[in-house]
Amino acid sequence: RPTLSLLRDVAAEPEDVEEAVRAGVLQVDGERLRFVHPLLGSFVYGDASEAERHAVHRRLAPLVAEREEHAVHLARGTMETDEVVAATLEATADQAAKRGHPGIAAELAEHAARLTVAECADDRARRVRAAASLLLVAGDARRGRALLEELVEQLPASEERARALSLLGFGANDVPSSIALLEQALAEAGADLELRSHILSLLGWREGWRGRWDRASIRAREAVAAAERSGSRVALARALGRLTWTEVGP
Repeated sequence: RPTLSLLRDVAAEPEDVEEAVRAGVLQVDGERLRFVHPLLGSFVYGDASEAERHAVHRRLAPLVAEREEHAVHLARGTMETDEVVAATLEATADQAAKRGHPGIAAELAEHAARLTVAECADDRARRVRAAASLLLVAGDARRGRALLEELVEQLPASEERARALSLLGFGANDVPSSIALLEQALAEAGADLELRSHILSLLGWREGWRGRWDRASIRAREAVAAAERSGSRVALARALGRLTWTEVGP
């Protein structure tokens, strides 16, 4: 949300702004400032060097008040790992997702993962999964799958990798690949009943897509049983929903 006063705060020269307005590149509406066409803004941003972009984002971050905008500048201007910044970006990504901004949330979550210090491997894995999930919601499935595939390669067999595999299976393009990934996730899910219920419910859903309704119903009932033992009402609601689908689907 650029304004003339914001440009003054980052030491932009007034003559340069006036020149851009006269040239038909920028237009001023009171205090607000905007490019005449968004493509002009994209060109200016893309033509700047990486170092110039980082520097401008660092200068803007402390000056903007809106939380998501501040977080975007903070993310794009921070190059070294920083757990405080990473945690801030993760929290803001969650808020952006709840406000219906999956694209912004995905970018912030991905930056949060990038800036996570090496000692916090579990935090990084969680942030990568969050970024991938948001990318799937935002329509960038290719990028989301790429993040998950890289994460799966890096993690040892574990509940954490099972979570990544289950999300990868959820976003897989074809049903056989999806089921194979979910079966692998189930094998690595360990004793986490809520996680097992989630994976089993996804397997039931995918088996139904394959037309194997008997198998789908078995998996869905297993998901309900695991959810009941876990004590999670969220897991139970999800499993019952998928069970209902496998019962009425045929």
